[in-house]
Amino acid sequence: MFLSDAARSIVRGQLSEGTALLDLQAQRLKDLLEPEHIWQLVHPDLPRDFPPLATLDVRKHNLPLQPTPFIGREREVDAMVQALQRGDVRLWTLMGSGGGGDCS
Repeated sequence: MFLSDAARSIVRGQLSEGTALLDLQAQRLKDLLEPEHIWQLVHPDLPRDFPPLATLDVRKHNLPLQPTPFIGREREVDAMVQALQRGDVRLWTLMGSGGGGDCS
């Protein structure tokens, strides 16, 4: 069983004898902007050895830490906003992979 730092502070003084919390340090977790400090509940009746947590530090990828705004595309974003504000435009489709180049 794993606990967040917030859960640890709630149960810290209420652990039964023989129970401890193992510090797994701060981990980068999916959908969280900041790393979260993780603790493992250790007890003689519980398994202690687990595979590494599936954190963003373990999984290798080339994605940014979090979504980023369109950078250097002010002209294109302005054109899209103006087109969407017109009464005859109801849908705008953006196509291409990130970093795909010019969108004109």
